Amino acid sequence: MSKKRDKQGGQHQSTDLIRDALKRVFRDCYDDAASPQSDARTSDFVFHMLDWQDDLQALAGLYKNPPEPSSPKWDRAVNGFLLHAVGHLIAAARLSGWVPDPFVPKLKGPTKANPRARVRQRAKR
Repeated sequence: MSKKRDKQGGQHQSTDLIRDALKRVFRDCYDDAASPQSDARTSDFVFHMLDWQDDLQALAGLYKNPPEPSSPKWDRAVNGFLLHAVGHLIAAARLSGWVPDPFVPKLKGPTKANPRARVRQRAKR
């Protein structure tokens, strides 16, 4: 993702800060990860957590200052978020390995110590 420009035309540093924070969050759970520059899991996780940032901001903007319910802005923002962000969130959750599936309550979610717990339990069925 390229750097965005702020209204004054300067470099917008928040994307870099977010990227660095996401790398740290992911890597804190994977001691066996290679360097952040060469570990595909880290870069994939960061990509999936950042690619839908514009969709999040569009939807959050409507929540903060809602236009009329009939405004087409709602359709664009909600559909854009659902069609783009949800797939990326699912992919990031799968990469992380420590996000339990909320729709399968009988299975224990993976933990930092045992990130594949859910997969093993499904195989026992």
